[in-house]
Amino acid sequence: MDKGTKLIFAITFLFSVGCGVKGDPQPPSEMPSLGKGKPTFDKASKELIEKEKAREEKIKNKKRN
Repeated sequence: MDKGTKLIFAITFLFSVGCGVKGDPQPPSEMPSLGKGKPTFDKASKELIEKEKAREEKIKNKKRN
């Protein structure tokens, strides 16, 4: 191998070894907050609210009986 090929090989090797994440993976410092699972679309929100109201009324009716 001539000097040019060795130099290119050495630069490529050092570049590939120098890239990347070092060490063990770490967990995030803060846990991400989870949403309430309610959709942000208007129509879907209205349907969800109606279902919740119906469910609450059903529970209230069961308690009365």
